[in-house]
Amino acid sequence: MNTKVISVKYAKALCQLLGTEDSSIERYIPSFENILDLFKLPMANKVLTSPVMPKDLKRDLLEYSIKTDSENKTLRNFLNGVVEADRVSLIPEILSEFFEIADKNNGRVTATVTAALPLDEEAVSEVSQKLESIFSKKVTVKTLTNKQLLGGFIAKVGNNVIDLSLKTKLEELTHSQ
Repeated sequence: MNTKVISVKYAKALCQLLGTEDSSIERYIPSFENILDLFKLPMANKVLTSPVMPKDLKRDLLEYSIKTDSENKTLRNFLNGVVEADRVSLIPEILSEFFEIADKNNGRVTATVTAALPLDEEAVSEVSQKLESIFSKKVTVKTLTNKQLLGGFIAKVGNNVIDLSLKTKLEELTHSQ
């Protein structure tokens, strides 16, 4: 079984345990951010993803990352189950899938907008509003820069791509003549 399938199964289980409503998810966000930050630390990542490191050490690291959420036994138990199943290295992917499921259940989508230059808040807001009107959903915009675009932007929402880049328009003009 590939890691994507496994991560989705764990994410669905986490959704059943925690719920996917915004009010339910909101209280877990600091813990999720702490867990993801832990995976960004090189030494902690080595410990968590190593198959030879003791489970107790992995459990202690994860426990430490959610210490601020001491009343949450459900998340703690879920993480302990992931540790016992030797799936700790999948936690970032599990959380990503969890948020994807929650977004879908709450009528949200994430758009990745790539532009030639960094977009200011006003431009991001305009793009977000346009995409919300196109997709009839709340849109969260993540921005990237790619100087090869020359100008304009490319927006990706799920499998949909809206290419309004100057590079593409110039290529279209070249091919049409």
